[in-house]
Amino acid sequence: MAYTRILVWLDDSRSSIAALRQAIGLAKEHGAEIHSLTVQAAPHYQGAFGDIMEAPPISTGKYDRLVQAARAVAQEADIDLRPHLAFGSKGKAAKEFIEENTVDLLVVGYAKTPPFCEWFAGSTFRRLVRLAPCPVLVVKQSLAR
Repeated sequence: MAYTRILVWLDDSRSSIAALRQAIGLAKEHGAEIHSLTVQAAPHYQGAFGDIMEAPPISTGKYDRLVQAARAVAQEADIDLRPHLAFGSKGKAAKEFIEENTVDLLVVGYAKTPPFCEWFAGSTFRRLVRLAPCPVLVVKQSLAR
C-alpha cells in the first residue's frame, strides 16, 4: 500500500518522537505528506443544563515546545512537518482530522503505563486505535531509546 498522507499523534512522550521518526522514514519511502496532531482537552464543568465547555486557548507553551521539538527532528531528516492543534476529546478529534484530511496512516507511540493509571485515566492509545478509520502503526517505547 502506498501512503500519501501520514498523521503522527504528537504528545510529550518519548514514544511520540519515536513514532515521528518511523513516520518520517515511511514518508520518505512513499513520498507522503507528514502531519502531526496534538489535542488539548478543552476545560469544561458540569452546569445546570449539562456540560459547558469553555473556549479553548489559541495556543499553549506546551504545544509550542512539542512542535518545536518535532520540527527539529523533521528538519534533520529534510522533511516538511505540518503540525496541527485541536481541542476536545482526543479520540474524536483524531477521527475527525483523519476523515477530513483523508489520512492514509496514523502513527502512534505506545508507552506502557501502570494498570491503575490506565484504568483511572483511560488509554488514549486504545481510543486512537479503536476509533481511527485508517490503518494504525504502533511504535513501542522500547524503540524510543
